[in-house]
Amino acid sequence: MVLKISDYDGRGVLAFDLKHLLPLVDTVGADLTWHVIPGGETTWFLGQLTALNAVDEFAKQVESSENGVELTWRELLELADSVNQTVWGTFVGVKPEVPWPRFTDMFSDDCRYVDRATSSFYDSVEIAFQAVDSSYWLAYLQDADVRERIRALFDHVKVIDVVPTK
Repeated sequence: MVLKISDYDGRGVLAFDLKHLLPLVDTVGADLTWHVIPGGETTWFLGQLTALNAVDEFAKQVESSENGVELTWRELLELADSVNQTVWGTFVGVKPEVPWPRFTDMFSDDCRYVDRATSSFYDSVEIAFQAVDSSYWLAYLQDADVRERIRALFDHVKVIDVVPTK
């Protein structure tokens, strides 16, 4: 199951970003290997001015990679802290002992949305967060307790039952 989270603030923009989601999964997320993967759309972050060039370069690195860019938990926290808004971005955490599958095997076509992934994605990934066009976030969490904790903290959450593509 995937959560679609779309809580907005009074200005009509999302009221949260990755830096607000990560602390909610720190008990699980800190032990995972993280990957920022190309999402089919250009990875795009609106960063703080002091980090804007570094954030822009990182987004270009992700998009030019075939299987994404690997990050430690600390590096992911630092990236999230340097970003004001993630427009497009897919962040996945896998257990260190699980081999990272080829990116091209995780999605059946160019629709690289977390809720449309292949069974190899759901078999490999413990946590996935995906920003979709500044409109909402998708969250896939294997751990039911963590999933329910996130679900309870947001006002506008839709549960999407997924059927893995072949």
